[in-house]
Amino acid sequence: MKRTLTLILTALCLASVPMTAQEYKSTPVTVSQEKISKDGKVYFAHKVLERQTLFSISRAYGVSYQDIVDANPETDLSRGQIQAGQILLIPEKEPAAETVAVQPAAQPAPQQSAPAVTQEPVQTTPAASPEYTVYTAKWYETLDMIAARYNVSKDVLMAYNGLTSETLARRQRLLIPTNPEKVAVPEKPKPTEVTILPVTVPETLPETEVETLPEPAETAVDVPSDTVQTLAERLGLSLKDLFHRKEADGKVRVGIILPFNVKGQLVHSSFDLYSGMLLAARDLGKTGVKAELTVIDSKDPSTPITADRLEGFDLIIGPVAPDDLQEVLDLSPRTTAVVSPLDPKAVELAEDYPNFIQAPSPAGAQYTDIVDWVRDSFQPGDRILLITEKEAAPTPVADFLAASGLEYTPIEYAARETGAALERMRTSLARSGNTTHAVVAADREGFVNDVIRNLTLLSLRGSNVILYGPSKIRTYDIVEVENLHRVNAHLSCSYFIDYTNPRIKDFLLSYRALFGAEPTQFAYQGYDAAYYFIRNFATSERDRERMTRLEDRKYTGLQSDFLISDEGSEGHVNRAVRRVVYGKDYTISLLSDL
Repeated sequence: MKRTLTLILTALCLASVPMTAQEYKSTPVTVSQEKISKDGKVYFAHKVLERQTLFSISRAYGVSYQDIVDANPETDLSRGQIQAGQILLIPEKEPAAETVAVQPAAQPAPQQSAPAVTQEPVQTTPAASPEYTVYTAKWYETLDMIAARYNVSKDVLMAYNGLTSETLARRQRLLIPTNPEKVAVPEKPKPTEVTILPVTVPETLPETEVETLPEPAETAVDVPSDTVQTLAERLGLSLKDLFHRKEADGKVRVGIILPFNVKGQLVHSSFDLYSGMLLAARDLGKTGVKAELTVIDSKDPSTPITADRLEGFDLIIGPVAPDDLQEVLDLSPRTTAVVSPLDPKAVELAEDYPNFIQAPSPAGAQYTDIVDWVRDSFQPGDRILLITEKEAAPTPVADFLAASGLEYTPIEYAARETGAALERMRTSLARSGNTTHAVVAADREGFVNDVIRNLTLLSLRGSNVILYGPSKIRTYDIVEVENLHRVNAHLSCSYFIDYTNPRIKDFLLSYRALFGAEPTQFAYQGYDAAYYFIRNFATSERDRERMTRLEDRKYTGLQSDFLISDEGSEGHVNRAVRRVVYGKDYTISLLSDL
C-alpha cells in the first residue's frame, strides 16, 4: 500500500510540472520477430533499447506490466528497472479471431488423391455451417495445437478444410467451424480393410537371402511393426529374407548396419534409408550390377557386431552415430570400406581410418564453396561485404574469405546496432549497375534474420544485392522466405531435391508403388549412397583400386552429389555441394554442372 501511495503522489507531482521542449521521450518499441518456446508457452524475445520502459514495452505487445514480470522470474523487475541490451521474454497475446459469415453450402463430395510431397493450403467451402472463424497458423503451431485452442477435434479441422495431411504450410489459413458437431468427418478405413496390391519385382530386386547367424536366427531383427510385415508381403519375402542373406558369388557384398529397433520402437529413419537402398540395388540390377545386401540391426543385443560378422563384406554402409561407426571401423578389415551415411560430424574419423568414407559433405565444404561461388560471380566494379556478429565467433567462411585474396569490406555489429549497421551497409554498396556480394559469417538465427532484413531494405531501394550463406539458413523459422528471394539468396547445400527433375518423379512413382508411402529425405539419401558406392565398387576388382577410383568419379544424385577426396586426411570425404538460388521471380533453382 505504501508503494502504491508513493507512486500516486509522484505521478501527481509530475503532472503539476509544466512540460517543455526538453521533456524525456522514450524510444518507440518495435515488436520482435524472434520467438522462443519455454515450458509449453511461446514468448517474444525482446531486446531492450535505450530509453525503453516496461510500461512502453507492455503497451507495444498488448500485455500487462505484471505479465512481463511473471515471464522473467530470474530477473528482478518488481521495481521496473531494465537496462539497454537486456533480453526480456514477452508472453504472446492470444490473437483475436476473425469471424466471417458465409452462406450455407452443400457438403463437397469426398475426393481421392495421391499423397502430396508438400502439404499446401486447400481452400474449400465449409460443410453446411452458417459461419466459421479464419485463423492463420503460426510457424510453431501444429494441427493438434490449433484444434485444442478452439476445442474441436483434429479430424473435424481436416475434413472442414479439405486437408489430406496434418502438415501445415507456413501461415496457412484455416477455417474453424463454429458448429463442429455438424461437420461430417469421413470414417477412417480399418487396417484390415486395406487391400495390398501385389508388386512383381523378382527380376529386379537384389537377392536378400539368409545369413548363417548364431541362434536364435529368427530373432536377429525383432521389429514388432505392421509396416515391416507389409513391406515383406509386398516384396514376396519372409521377414528373415528381408533382412539377411547367405553367401553368393559374383556380387558386391554390402553390409548395412543401422539402428532398426531401439527399445522396441521402430526407427523409421533407418527403415526409410534401407528402403531407398533397396530401390538403388534394384535399379543397379537393371544395368547388370548385382548387389548382395545383408542388414544388421546395430541395436539388437542378441546379435552383437563382431569381427567375424564383418568378414567378407566389400562395402559397409552405416552405422549412423560417430561412436558406432568407430566401433565398426575397429572391427572391420582395413580393406573394407565403411561409409558414414548421415551424420556430417563423423567426418573427424577420416583423420585416423584410411577405409572410412564420409558421404554427407561436411559444413567446411559449404563454406569453401561459398567463397568459390563469390569468386566465380564477381565482376569488375562489384563489392564484397563480410558481415559478422559482434562478440560472437564468426563461422569458418570468414577465414576462407580472408585467405582467398579477394578484397572485401568487413561489417561487424550487434543486433541492437541494426540502424547504424544498415547505414554502413548502404555506404559500402557497389555503384549502380554493379552487384554487392554479401557473405554472412554468423549462425545465430536472430542475427542472420536481422542481416537479411537489412539487405532486403537495400534491395527494395534499388540496390543489386546477393546474399551468400550455408544451407542452415533454409531451416530458420523466423526468416521470411520472401526476403530470401528479395536478396537473391545463393545457398551452398549438402542436400536439395529438385522436384522438376524427371528422375525425382520416377523415383517418387516407384517408391509409392512399392512401399505405399511418400519417400522421406532419408529414402533419397539411402538411394544416392547405395547407388554411387555399389556401382563404383562393382567396376573395380582390387580393394585399393576401389577406394582410389572414387576420387575420379563425380555423381549427381537425387538429393545429393558425390565428389570424394582424400586431401588432408587418411580417409575419404565427400566435398560436393549443391548451389541453390532463390530468384527474385520467386523461383528456387538448382544450378547444374558444378
